[in-house]
Amino acid sequence: NKKSGNKVFMKKFICLVFILSLLCAAALDNSCEKYIFKLSPSAEVSFYTSNRPYNFEGTCIQNGEGFILTTSGLNAEKYMDTLKNCFGFSVVFSDKNLLPDILKKVKVVKTEIIEGREILYAQTTSLPFSTFIENKKVNIQIAICSSKFIVGSPLILGSY
Repeated sequence: NKKSGNKVFMKKFICLVFILSLLCAAALDNSCEKYIFKLSPSAEVSFYTSNRPYNFEGTCIQNGEGFILTTSGLNAEKYMDTLKNCFGFSVVFSDKNLLPDILKKVKVVKTEIIEGREILYAQTTSLPFSTFIENKKVNIQIAICSSKFIVGSPLILGSY
């Protein structure tokens, strides 16, 4: 039966195209968090997680039932892929010249001033965490201070 043979071929072809698309997307790896970590190898990166990896290089503070793991931007990329139950991160940048590079990667959906600091709520397609602010999905928050700026996903946990 020629028609059923063509349908089977088309299903297999569509599956092959889908799998190749996934492989290409994985190979490109344009994730925003890895981009952020690479911008400044000396930046201070904190992960908020419910477990502490055995081989973590940095400081670890138990915070209630979870942990705040702090390391450098240089080490952060390798931990991002291996942390289990990670529910956010923040990065402290001392070089404000890096801010335009980050803003090119996100879409700002809300801006406000809190205690003299400009706070940006934004979204990008590649971050794994998100929350809602005023019915808008956001997955990145940026606090611009006088001498530094802090990027958090989905929000900055802790103070700025």
